[in-house]
Parts: sequence; C-alpha cells; structure tokens
Amino acid sequence: MEYSLIVLAGLFCLSAAYYDWDWFMNSRRVRLLISLFGRQKVRWFYGIFGLCFCVFGVAGLVQFF
Repeated sequence: MEYSLIVLAGLFCLSAAYYDWDWFMNSRRVRLLISLFGRQKVRWFYGIFGLCFCVFGVAGLVQFF
C-alpha cells in the first residue's frame, strides 16, 4: 500500500513540473528554491525527483527490492 502512495507522490511531482502549476511553484518552500536556482532548474529537479519516486514505487510494488 505504501508503494502506491510513493507512486502517487511521484506522479504529483511530475505533473507539477510538467504543467508548471503556479499554485505549486508559489508555495513558500518552492519559492526559496526558485530564488536560489531559477524556475526552470527547479522544474527539472521536481521532474527528476518525481520520476525517481515513480521508479522506486513501482519497483516496490513488484517486489523488486
């Protein structure tokens, strides 16, 4: 069950990065990252982060680890 939540969190991060949701990018913690690295790099970070979450979640679901 917890692996499916990890996959959902990964899909959420991927969606936020791909669609460039303003409500997500304007949250306090993300604004700090944007001020340090720029919006495009933060979008890439969240995209890669979400992809890793999806991979690890799916691997857990199929009992790979």
